[in-house]
Amino acid sequence: MASKEKIRKLLAERLKYEDIRDKLSGIKDIYDKEIESFKKGIINNLSIPLLIYTGKLLQEYQSGLGVFIDEGEFRFISDGSAKHDILNTFSSGQTSAFVISFMLAMNKLYVGEDDQLGFLLIDDPVQTMDDINMASLVELLRNEFDDKQIILSTHELEKENYILYKFYKYGQMGQSFNVKDELYGY
Repeated sequence: MASKEKIRKLLAERLKYEDIRDKLSGIKDIYDKEIESFKKGIINNLSIPLLIYTGKLLQEYQSGLGVFIDEGEFRFISDGSAKHDILNTFSSGQTSAFVISFMLAMNKLYVGEDDQLGFLLIDDPVQTMDDINMASLVELLRNEFDDKQIILSTHELEKENYILYKFYKYGQMGQSFNVKDELYGY
């Protein structure tokens, strides 16, 4: 008798756990649907600003005007028929321009009017960029983010002077700060 009673208890426990598993599976499905919906919302919101900003920064790119988002796999492609994402086809300068475009698009979308800090900090954005991409970046920053304090770092004096000139020419003030000279006195 003890064995049959033990088996009944184990079967009852098993049914209880299967019921719990089924309920958890339903909850998992709800979470999966919400995550997918959230992902599609981000893609939908990000697609156009990213396409515009990459189109502006990737001036010399031959395969298209900007970068698209493949919704199925959440990967970045140069055109709708591309089999490889941009990481396999872009140069380091193009990848740098894409990353900056992505960051600027995210900033434009998700940093609201109540932004307490109001600045962009970009570490050496022009290091691997061609001159035309650098000029496009300066124009993009000057026109699209004129409400932000922009802090850029670079180790190239001629690029620093160009950036300062482009902002000054249109009545926006810039300031140069040499970390090595100012902080370390070399």
